Parts: sequence; structure tokens; C-alpha cells
Amino acid sequence: MRYREGLLKLFKENFRLKKSERVLVFADVPDQKVPGWVRQHRCAREAAEIAAELAGEATLVEYAPTGTHGAEPPAGLWAEFFGTPAIEALERSGVLARILAKQASPRDLAAAEKILRGGAGGAPQVVVGLSRYSTTHTRFRSFATGLAKARYASMPIFDPLMFAGPMAVDWNDVARKTRACAAVLNKARRVVVRGANGTYLRMDLGDRVCHPDDGLLHTPGKYGNLPAGEAFLAPLEGTTNGVLIAEWSQTDKLKKPLALWVRDGLLHEIEGEGPAAELLRKKLRESPLNANVAELGVGTNSGAKKPDNILESEKILGTVHVAFGDNHGFGGKVSTPFHQDYVVFKASLTAELPGGKSKEILRDGKWLL
Repeated sequence: MRYREGLLKLFKENFRLKKSERVLVFADVPDQKVPGWVRQHRCAREAAEIAAELAGEATLVEYAPTGTHGAEPPAGLWAEFFGTPAIEALERSGVLARILAKQASPRDLAAAEKILRGGAGGAPQVVVGLSRYSTTHTRFRSFATGLAKARYASMPIFDPLMFAGPMAVDWNDVARKTRACAAVLNKARRVVVRGANGTYLRMDLGDRVCHPDDGLLHTPGKYGNLPAGEAFLAPLEGTTNGVLIAEWSQTDKLKKPLALWVRDGLLHEIEGEGPAAELLRKKLRESPLNANVAELGVGTNSGAKKPDNILESEKILGTVHVAFGDNHGFGGKVSTPFHQDYVVFKASLTAELPGGKSKEILRDGKWLL
């Protein structure tokens, strides 16, 4: 198997997989013209084979691509996790269709929880999401980890070459840095982000909880990316102001940077041209919710280096990333089938604390904690 050693480390170190556990691996069917996607798909199939060796049971589910990060995966994946009877009941109620469309009301979600609870007890304990499009910010993920207490790794745009980079790290060191950063942000009421490229953002945090994505998926209900290495939270909606200068899209360096102007928590102007700008404008036309400043994240993985893959670049030590769109799954109020991150390199980050005090976390890309 081409990726055996990396996958063995993933299951043994990141998950501490037990022989008695069940594993669900899922992937979307790749576009054969995209080499990285093809490698990721091959890796998913090997992951299911190795999980079957190590655990009591492993299942691989493949489905058509959703086409965007944050979109809900199809009903078939829900049925594999929660069981066909529960999902058929959810379909009959009409609630599943609204969840998949990101249009579920609080009453819908309460009804879904009641129905899905019956299937949660028999659900897999470990989920490995090797789809190209992220499922982190979905109701599927939040029900899987919150209701069924599955341990869940979301690995969008994962390239197996990462096994030799941001996956080949001392995860205890990543955990120390990540938790130290989260501890400061959990005390902060506001942060200021600066970048050498002209980025300047101020955002209020209020009592929002900062989540340490440290790669140690050992406890029930723990979720995060692999490779991991970020402290992240949802800023208070309506409070972010300033400008983010984006030099990279999720997979490419932009010919000219984009200036993303934010006012009162919403992306209100995109200054610049090119495919990345047009895609973002298209998403804003589709829904005003996609303009929401959804996330502040701080990279904490010293093995992450490559800027051309958002899964890795947002984990680079000394960076900050800001996302637009959905944040319902980690403390925010916005639910929309869109979540897109932009990384600020060589970032400076200052947390404003109660009593007029402040704490520098980053200065020009240097870790200060």
C-alpha cells in the first residue's frame, strides 16, 4: 500500500484506534483530471483497508462531489452512519431535505436530534472524511460528534504528501501551542489582526469559545482537521471591521492580491479581479449569509509549510486565517452551504483582555506564547 505508514500513524497516534471500534471512511468521486484529488481518493480507499485491519469493522462510502466546502453530504452517508431506519424517518418528516439545503429551523433540528438519537448508539466511533470538499461545518458533522460522540477527522483537499510534512510532527508540541493560544483567546474580548501586506482587522469575541484543533482525537466527540494545528473560534457576528489582503486562493497564488473590505461583520466589497474574485462575488450573490465573517483561526503546526493548499496553509505556525460564511458548528449563528478561508502570512495578532490589558500572540509571523 502506497500510504500505509502514514495511515498507520494516523489511526494509532491521532485516533488511538481500538480493535473493538467501528470506522467510517468517506470520499467523493474525483475528477480524474485533478491529480491531487485522485491521490486523495486512493488514500481514502487505503485508509478503509487499513482501518479494517486495525479495528472491528470499517466501511467506505463514496458519493458525488457536493461542489463547495460546508455543503451537507448526501443522505446515503447519513444512513451509513445513523442507520437506514433513522434516516428514512427523517426523510418522511421532511426535515432531512431542509437540513441538506441548510434551511433547517431550530424546531427542525430538535426534531432531527430526537429521531437520530435512536441510531446514534450503533454509529461508528471513528469517522475519517477524505472528501475534497469540507464537511467540518455541516450538520452531519455536528450530529455525528455532538449526538453520537464520534471522533471525527475532516481532511478536505488532503494530499498524501502531507504525511511527510504537517502529519510528521510531534503532536504533543502542536497540542501545547494550540491550547496555549486558545487559553489567551478565551480570555480576550477583542483581537486585532495585522499583516505585512496591509491586512488590518478588528473583531469582537465576546464569550465565544476558542477550540483547540490539536490533532489528538482521543476523546469521544472530538473533531478537527488532519493535518491539525489551529486554535479557532467564531467572532461575534456584526463586529468585524477592516480589510483582509488575500494573496492566495485555496490552492493557487493570485496574480494580484484581493482586498476584501469588511464592515460590521460582513464582506461588503471585493477589490480585484480574476477567478477567485468572481467565485467569491458569485457566492455573495447567492446568499447574503455567505458574506458573514465566520472564523478567526491561528496556525500552530511547525511542520506545515505549503501555502498552496488551504488545509495545510491555515495550519502554518505564524499565520492567521479568516473565513467567510458558515459558523454554526463551532459557536456561531450563521448556517449556509459555504465556508471559505483566507490566510494572512507573517501575521501579527494582539488579544485585548479585560482591564485594559493586552497580549501579543504573534508578531510578524513569530510565535510569542
